[in-house]
Amino acid sequence: MKVDGVFEGGGIKGIAHVGAISVVEEAGYKWERLAGTSAGSIVAALLAVGYNASEVQELMLQFPFEKVEQKALLTKLPIAGPILSLLFTNGIYKLTFFEQWLEEALRRKGKRTFGDLPENKLKIIITDISNSRMSILPDDLPFYGVDPRTFPIARAVKMSSSIPFFFVPEKLKGHTIIDGGALSNYPIWIYDSVGIPRWPTFGFRLSGKMIPFK
Repeated sequence: MKVDGVFEGGGIKGIAHVGAISVVEEAGYKWERLAGTSAGSIVAALLAVGYNASEVQELMLQFPFEKVEQKALLTKLPIAGPILSLLFTNGIYKLTFFEQWLEEALRRKGKRTFGDLPENKLKIIITDISNSRMSILPDDLPFYGVDPRTFPIARAVKMSSSIPFFFVPEKLKGHTIIDGGALSNYPIWIYDSVGIPRWPTFGFRLSGKMIPFK
């Protein structure tokens, strides 16, 4: 049976999504459309390009988390470096290594841009603080004058994962982009439609009351 999957953001806790998607796949469900915010967008992207739960788990366990803490250039200055970095770049760490790692993982499945996926297969939430608005990628890319078909999936995930003040914000055609969780950390509404849905949507949260899976 087909299902849509929507994944909540939650930083390092995002690895907990792996156990939940394993249960869903073992029950015989197949992913149709996927969406996520921040850490949830990582899982959504990997599933969208064809990874299964066990492969996602292996990727997560092998990821060198210490390399994510790649400091912005200004932080290397003595004493006042981190403060200057916050003042001038609005963040201490960069996500360059993470983006490269994810892009390589996507390439192994023959995917790189949203144009490599079926339409509506993947949606990623970002926050545009220049316009004080939430944006959905790839849907809202034309607003920025960008062709959705050519936009890298890894870059979209990087944008959605740019936690304010911790990671240096991303730029998109002059707009400052931060973690999608600032405005919608759990976009369970994203595949809502009028009438009876053709298949269910499963939401995956990293907090809140536990609901038994049947």
